[in-house]
Amino acid sequence: MQCTFSIVPDAAEPFAQQLDTIERAEAAVFERFGIAPETILFRRFFSSDLINHREGLLAFKPRQASDFFYSLTEQPPVPATKLALLGLCLSNITDKHRDGEMLCCNTTSGIGHLFVEHLTDPERDACRQTETIFTRLREKLSAYGATIEDNVLRTWIYAPHVDADYPGIVTARRELLTRSI
Repeated sequence: MQCTFSIVPDAAEPFAQQLDTIERAEAAVFERFGIAPETILFRRFFSSDLINHREGLLAFKPRQASDFFYSLTEQPPVPATKLALLGLCLSNITDKHRDGEMLCCNTTSGIGHLFVEHLTDPERDACRQTETIFTRLREKLSAYGATIEDNVLRTWIYAPHVDADYPGIVTARRELLTRSI
């Protein structure tokens, strides 16, 4: 079973309270639907003010029971809230392990998932960063005998400042994938 969930606080609260509200709501969802915490594959926080929320959001991950891919994005979630959480759990995980920047997961269906963190190059614009990300992704995949063309079904790029970076990301991604075809 795949469970994708989102949690958005109902009311405007200070940052720390909203983060606590999200943590308690996630625990309630897991309990209600019988979801084991180790089935979490990724969590992505949407923040209205990432510069000021970053430290508190980074402190969230070490408090969790198992490893997962973690993404922080500055994009106002919903009016009046400061945070929202998007998560993904899989109940058919046979193996989940970390290899440096990569979180690797195999499933009973034979489909593997690979999440690669920290592929940014902050010295470059969004277009050049995306090129760097795909170059590094190709390197990571080749270590597993895989290629983007033959083994990747979907790519997701989480941009900390998606509103500002999106045009550059789309341009570079389109150019890179067109060259690969």
